[in-house]
Amino acid sequence: MNHFYFLLCFLLSSQVFGQLKEFHITERESDGTSVVQGNTTYPDNAMVLVYSVLPNLDFRSSVGGVNQVRYNERASRYEVLISPQKQILFVSSPGYIEQRIGLLNPNPKQVYYFQVEERVKQDEISVFFLVQPEDAQLYLDNIPYEINTTIRAPKGTVDVRIERQGYRSVEETISISESRIKYDYNMVEVDVAPVQIKGNVPQAKVIIDTNERGSLDKSGSFALFLYPGIYTVALQKGGYLSQTKTLEVMENETNTLEFNLTKNSGFVNFDISPSHARIEINKEQHLGGNKAELVPGRYRIDVSADGYHSYSESVDIRRGETVDLKKELVQMVGGLQFSVSPTEAKVQLKNSDGKVVERWVGLKLINDLPVGTYTLQVSSDGYVEQEHRLVIIEGKRESLNVTLSESQTKVKTPRIRSVNDDGGTHQFLHLTMMPSNSSEGTMMRNSNYGFRYTNVKKHGFFVDFNMALNFSSHDFVMENNAIQSDDFPDGLVQFSPTSNIKSFSIGGGYIQKINGNFYVSAGMSFYNYQLRQEAEYLELDGILAGGEFRQVLVKHEDAGFSGIVFNAGVLYALDNFSMGLNLGNFYPSKVSVQFMLGVKF
Repeated sequence: MNHFYFLLCFLLSSQVFGQLKEFHITERESDGTSVVQGNTTYPDNAMVLVYSVLPNLDFRSSVGGVNQVRYNERASRYEVLISPQKQILFVSSPGYIEQRIGLLNPNPKQVYYFQVEERVKQDEISVFFLVQPEDAQLYLDNIPYEINTTIRAPKGTVDVRIERQGYRSVEETISISESRIKYDYNMVEVDVAPVQIKGNVPQAKVIIDTNERGSLDKSGSFALFLYPGIYTVALQKGGYLSQTKTLEVMENETNTLEFNLTKNSGFVNFDISPSHARIEINKEQHLGGNKAELVPGRYRIDVSADGYHSYSESVDIRRGETVDLKKELVQMVGGLQFSVSPTEAKVQLKNSDGKVVERWVGLKLINDLPVGTYTLQVSSDGYVEQEHRLVIIEGKRESLNVTLSESQTKVKTPRIRSVNDDGGTHQFLHLTMMPSNSSEGTMMRNSNYGFRYTNVKKHGFFVDFNMALNFSSHDFVMENNAIQSDDFPDGLVQFSPTSNIKSFSIGGGYIQKINGNFYVSAGMSFYNYQLRQEAEYLELDGILAGGEFRQVLVKHEDAGFSGIVFNAGVLYALDNFSMGLNLGNFYPSKVSVQFMLGVKF
């Protein structure tokens, strides 16, 4: 009974399989239409285009690599997206025997072309193909058959192709009938031929029949030896569209195949404010400056900066095109309401980098202060300086009321500032000049040139230091034949006596700012003078009678003298330049006038 059941099942199954139809799969050339794999869900997948009018074809992968199948009615083809990995693709349809597409080892975005057609049943007869070498491949009408064994082949005229690497291919047309059922083929062995592959992109990978064989050198060339035959050659490099060509290697020839890869990228130009903003492309930080080169596709651009509202946008990158992205981030701001006692207190507001962003005196209301951490310094003469830390939050106004306490010493540390500022000191080095004086019976020209140090402030005490070198000259005249000089004996006439006076003074006083850049001062100094005189004169003997005379040079040095100078003056001072006038009793009973020109140091 069991044997009968097994036989029944075998007969039924044989009948079912006998009713299945067949189709065959062949490679085909592209129809010339440009095909770009631009699926955003599977951007790195390869595409298999299967042209067929057979309905309901189903595709499965030996490694589960089929990700999407779509039928394009306009082109009459199935568009299959597969993962870029080595695999076998099985093709089936209800009522047909399942077929397969040989081993595929695709690269990202590579495109394959196949044709699926129903096999028309023909009369078949048993034939025998005896082929040497034994591992050659036999094709009848492009359909593979086994060799060196009895096979069922279609009756009639068929195209025979026998291939084996290292041997010359056999291609002919034969007629298969009952009168001839055995065919002998002894393939002729051939030697390898030189092949040169050229491209426009150095270091591009060379792939021959799915096997990587090397890369183009710096000049864009790659050479190797191949047996005569037909090969599929692909050239690939990241950032470029892969290109595949068919190469027929001929005997005794230099076989050359050239490629021209197209760059598979577009560009984004960034014009972002503030300039220090961070740019992320698909959540990865962009460090390439104001330009990015990207492969075609859709990207998410995120722009952010501390203290600013972030910004996001999706952009589509197309091959060979540039997208300009211009964006000004909106700054986050808060406010500050500030009051202080005493109201004349000076305030400095510094950001987290220590840079002063605001200065004012007394009350202040700021409505658009950027968010962040600040340091606020408050000071006033005679008061203890205070420092406060502020955190400005978006949309919130901080309120701060500061009361300074009086200083016990009432001494304020000076700070160097502009002379126009209300506080601090400003040091000047002055060139001083004293005009000429005259006395009875003598024409005395006295010019004083020296350098003088003065410090300027709003009000208060100042230091005065002066070192000068004075030049004076005296001309004496005769009246009624009498010499008008007590310094020389009778009978002498003095010509141009000169004196060198070295002077030094140190002192101080009080200076007061009166208006704008004008200052008045009063003070006193201690001075010391050292004189050295050189006199040139004539010694006469009866000058009226035409007597003789001789010229004599007499030198003598006075002991010098010291004293106190009481002075007052006015000064006009800018940031880097000053000029003034100073009056004083330069020495007892004599009034001195000094002009001053100064520069800041």
